[in-house]
Amino acid sequence: MPTVIHLRADTKPFERRSPLSPKTAKALLDAGYIVRVERSAERIYNDEEFAEVGAELVPAGSWVKAPKEDIIFGLKELPEDDIDLPHSYIHFQHIFKKQTGWVPSLSRFARAGGTLYDLEFLVDENNRRIAAFGFFAGYAGAAVAFISWAHQVLHPGVTQGEVPLFENAPALVSHVKSVLEPAIAANNGQAPRIIVIGALGRCGSGAVQFCREIGLDEESIIKWDMAETAKGGPFKEVVESDIFVNCVYLGPNPAPPFVTFDSLATPERRLRVICDVSCDPNSPNNPIPIYSTWSTFDKPTIPTSKPVNDPELRIIAIDHLPTLIPRESSDEYSGLLLPALLTLDRRDTEGVWTRAEATYKDRAHLARAYTALRTLRAANSGEKAAMESLISKGFGRSGSRRRELMAQFVIPQGPKDSRALEEALDSARRSNEANKASSSTTHDTTDGTVKVKKAFFEKWDQQKLMRILQSQRQQQRDTKGTASWPGTPVKTLDPDQFIPKETIWGKPPGENLKQTKRANWWRRNAEKIMPPLGRGEWEMLKELSNGGQERGEWQIPERRPLASSLAATEEMTAQRRWNWKDYATKPTAIVEKPRSLKQQRRTGQKDSSPYSVKDRDRNLSTRWFQRAYTRAWQLTPTMTQDPNTLKYSFTWGSIQSRLPPAAKHQLDIFEGVDENGRKQKNTPSS
Repeated sequence: MPTVIHLRADTKPFERRSPLSPKTAKALLDAGYIVRVERSAERIYNDEEFAEVGAELVPAGSWVKAPKEDIIFGLKELPEDDIDLPHSYIHFQHIFKKQTGWVPSLSRFARAGGTLYDLEFLVDENNRRIAAFGFFAGYAGAAVAFISWAHQVLHPGVTQGEVPLFENAPALVSHVKSVLEPAIAANNGQAPRIIVIGALGRCGSGAVQFCREIGLDEESIIKWDMAETAKGGPFKEVVESDIFVNCVYLGPNPAPPFVTFDSLATPERRLRVICDVSCDPNSPNNPIPIYSTWSTFDKPTIPTSKPVNDPELRIIAIDHLPTLIPRESSDEYSGLLLPALLTLDRRDTEGVWTRAEATYKDRAHLARAYTALRTLRAANSGEKAAMESLISKGFGRSGSRRRELMAQFVIPQGPKDSRALEEALDSARRSNEANKASSSTTHDTTDGTVKVKKAFFEKWDQQKLMRILQSQRQQQRDTKGTASWPGTPVKTLDPDQFIPKETIWGKPPGENLKQTKRANWWRRNAEKIMPPLGRGEWEMLKELSNGGQERGEWQIPERRPLASSLAATEEMTAQRRWNWKDYATKPTAIVEKPRSLKQQRRTGQKDSSPYSVKDRDRNLSTRWFQRAYTRAWQLTPTMTQDPNTLKYSFTWGSIQSRLPPAAKHQLDIFEGVDENGRKQKNTPSS
């Protein structure tokens, strides 16, 4: 079966690039792949260019309903909604470095069984990226920075408008030259001085190349890389330049910032424009911690997060700069990516894809750990729903432990002695011989005989499963109104329930159809089964439901405060204690904005500010725990097997009333009252 690559239409505003060009699509088609391309009016390549090379054009957005086996290919992030993502996806998602929203975003893939091959993490055996837009990102970033500098010089105090888009690089160079000429004249004939950090990389080399193409002399281009930044920032050379272009790849470890608000306060500052090509404002490792959001092509610059003195300073933080020159950047990128795309049919073994999948799984596990930790903190802090969920998962009523218990429960139990083993072997031998001679293993069709598929449930202990379904159905009826069962209740116990008597052609159903219907029945009912616990754990849950938990058992100490660096200076420590600038420019209630109760519980960080919402000292009582354990116990069976008949029986938890019988003096208050609560009239004695 050929591998299908489905190129989706990107929906990010102003995005015109494509990770697949008509030329690379033709190479994939020639290699035996099926290439489907969603129609798009924004993509730099026309739909007809793909159709001419043999790609199949499909409607925009059709990737959502594509077969699960298809590979969904794109450039930028998927739309921010909460739909499950069950396919294999290739695009830039920008979540593997713990950016804002990374945990819920990853959960969309994980919960549906999907896989994300992030384009940023397609690396070779030396851990170097196989393809990147780096050169044209730096090239375009420098161009927008010069346009912004010219605008500030010519129109001080006026917010810059939309950046025009260009068909090719020569048109961009020509435009920048035209806007720089009057700006340099207005700046007393002095050209801007630009510093590029990361100048030896692909991104930095693109920025330097653009500076040369517009005619900037070498003395005005300061080229820094690892050797110059090794001493650690902030750097005065940055604030003494007119333009700063950051082309440093953001790694997993924090580094000293290149520029801070303190460094900007120097009277020698010439800096007017910062272009952060790396553009990770919400990362804790951002080396330019003076802004916290992105800009766009229609609003290309943003101010710093706090006011600064003159001259005006604007920041460019556009996360898809290469789309300014989409054709050149797409041609180069798709060509670099093609060798890896040609191995997609071997992605289970090919190094580039296995490394990317391992990175995704590592981040997905980390996201699940973050979610579990927050839930655990919330439960320990008194959130009832979180604690009840924790109890349910701990005793295998939901979550991964339930799946583990079910995996063991469905396995048939082996023979108890040698005699039973011989009987089992004889039975299996007779069954195999009967199957070979039986027509039930084949299905006659007009084209010949079709072999009946083996179903997964044939390896299960169906007798044991049917017995627990029968017992659980009765327990659900007995606990109606007192227990909350997840999902739908067990109703019928007939695996052949949905097998039709005849097909739409009026013929008896084939064996494969019967197997499919039975498999669907078993799959649905297996999801409903509450697997049994061992006798010891079941008795422990019983004891807890009867009030066996120690008082205060779940109380935990408050979370320790975050550690401070030993290298922190006294001045930095004082500044953290009292940031007078915020108090001078904002209302106190905004500066000391309280954490919500939910946030306090889920992070474990208490809010001691005067405006905080105070949590109760004790949110969950021993009585509440007893009831929660009872609800879990009612959903929990324990299993025993008769040694003689080998039949299984199940014992379920039940509510045990401890109300003592009423004493005579307590019953006296009901004397002379009928069953409806009305006082009976005294009959006069004769």
